[in-house]
Amino acid sequence: TALGLGLEGGLRQGFEATFLSLAAGTFIYVALVDILRDELLEPGSRLTLFGLVSLGAGLMGLLAIWV
Repeated sequence: TALGLGLEGGLRQGFEATFLSLAAGTFIYVALVDILRDELLEPGSRLTLFGLVSLGAGLMGLLAIWV
């Protein structure tokens, strides 16, 4: 019926949004914990690294709002 199709479409979008957010969270975790940890242990300017990571996150946020 039309009601069943409508409910199924809404559930599918909900599941898709849930799994996409889990995938995005996994990528953020890997980037912050695994990759940046190794970068912070090397000698150099941590302030520069923090500034560039913050700039990249801000640009991605603006891109997400714009799109």
